[in-house]
Amino acid sequence: MCSKRARRQMGRTANIGVVSMWKLFKLVLTICLTVCPYSHGLNVVSVIIRGFKWYQYETIAPTYDVAFDDANVTFPSLTESVTRRTVFRLGQSNTCDDEAEELHKTLGELLRVLATLDGPTVLLTPGCTLMATTLGDLARELNLPLIISTAGGATFLDKERFPTVLSLGYTDHDSVCEAAVAMLEMYNWTIVSLLCGDLYRFANALTVTACRTLESRLRQQPQTYQVNKIVYDPERTEDLPPILQRVKSQSRSKSP
Repeated sequence: MCSKRARRQMGRTANIGVVSMWKLFKLVLTICLTVCPYSHGLNVVSVIIRGFKWYQYETIAPTYDVAFDDANVTFPSLTESVTRRTVFRLGQSNTCDDEAEELHKTLGELLRVLATLDGPTVLLTPGCTLMATTLGDLARELNLPLIISTAGGATFLDKERFPTVLSLGYTDHDSVCEAAVAMLEMYNWTIVSLLCGDLYRFANALTVTACRTLESRLRQQPQTYQVNKIVYDPERTEDLPPILQRVKSQSRSKSP
């Protein structure tokens, strides 16, 4: 279980990551308005489902506002023609599946908003991968650009399915897995102990999935990796010393 200080730091990191991604968005915005100087300007529609605390409405909406204000200072002649709309649903999603379900309940409102707009339109969302996947399919059918600021991974590299999606996300469980394997290969580490907090009742879905994905990936190479998986409950801190001692004994050997 993360400490309050660690959770605050992770929240700050998430916000910093979103702000950094919006620096790239400013470039995308500039290109859109420069290459496509429509008389109606550009419509930007944000789709936000209140759910995960690191990218729900209270976190993302102010960040988006700051990013647009920053873009307005840098490119005042371009951003003055931008019209912003936000489609927001007050949900209590605890998982990505919950958030995707809330999106389905919101699609009618989104389509009604889109029907009122003239000129080119860009969709934005900070949603998780499953939610962004659903929205990406809709964007393809409507032929609308979709900028994803949080979700990422190999899913959105399929340009036949997602020809209009630009993912600015920095990670997902597939990316975490590939990064971990690359590190193991770099240092020639072959004994791997995975401590997976699957029993934690508030476990982050990304963390649980990432651990399982990495385990599956490593077990596909039994001749290369010796995998020791330990499932534990992070709420039971008294269990950690023996668990770490077990990991140490599995990962190290001493010559007689």
